[in-house]
Amino acid sequence: MMGVVNGLLTLLDRLSATEGVILVAATNNVERVDTAVVRAGRYDRHIRVNPPDRGGVRTFLSSALAGTITEDHLDRLADQMMGRTGAELTALVRDARTRARSEGKPFSAEHVQAAADAFQPPLAPDLMWRISVHEAGHLVAGAVFGLPAATSARVTPTGGEVVRPAIPSLTRDSLRAFLCAVLSGRAAEEVVLGDISSGGGTGTSSDLAHATKLALEAECGLGFGPTLTWVPPETPYSLIPEPMRQRIEASLQAAQTEARAAMDRHRTTIERIAAVLSERRELDTAQIAELLTEIPVEPVSTDASVPAGTE
Repeated sequence: MMGVVNGLLTLLDRLSATEGVILVAATNNVERVDTAVVRAGRYDRHIRVNPPDRGGVRTFLSSALAGTITEDHLDRLADQMMGRTGAELTALVRDARTRARSEGKPFSAEHVQAAADAFQPPLAPDLMWRISVHEAGHLVAGAVFGLPAATSARVTPTGGEVVRPAIPSLTRDSLRAFLCAVLSGRAAEEVVLGDISSGGGTGTSSDLAHATKLALEAECGLGFGPTLTWVPPETPYSLIPEPMRQRIEASLQAAQTEARAAMDRHRTTIERIAAVLSERRELDTAQIAELLTEIPVEPVSTDASVPAGTE
């Protein structure tokens, strides 16, 4: 692999010395690109292209399906296809046209809907409500525990997310606040719906995974525990000393308890925000701030690092 990278760097250096040449590249996994490739003088301007929001999905489909579906149908289709990329939306339209040709019929809204249902079936109302409650819990917790204001929240057929800026650095208190907020989606489900779904614990990017990483970092990497022993992040969890694992579990349990108490106190607000989120499917910074005006926000003290991310 190193030989491949060195060969590419040689070519890039030659091209960068050639007047009038502009280099453009794209990747779906920027984390795996060698840092030497993206340094100044090579691919040094980076533009992140996220999947389109609901408005973007609707605009794309409106253009691609002009004269085929009604405005109301377009709205429903935009809701159904939220979270998908432009390439996936293109594939949807292509599949719909293929269906029409296979049937020997004129291209119609029925073909579009059949393709959409096969690609991404719409959410059942009860699951939509559960996801909305979960994300509303994250929003309320961010205000209750004094985290940076969320910049967006949305619910899609593949799940939901709340995005907020990174905390530049953490103290014990601000890390605890972050832990509580991460676990508040599960807590909101328990308070409002009476039980917890698997959504908060599915996969390496789930709430439980995120919370465990935070608690692990506090104990083994930031020196927030009773010992100053640093444990490399790549250490298998089973090899971490048992006393440390017990303290990590205790931190998670305490944060979950605190999160549930907060969700219980603000249940009415959670239900109100969940209803809006379920209807609109996505909220921007201003809309979120308006919904959280009744909850006093206290600034978070900051002293150690945490990556930006979603809840």
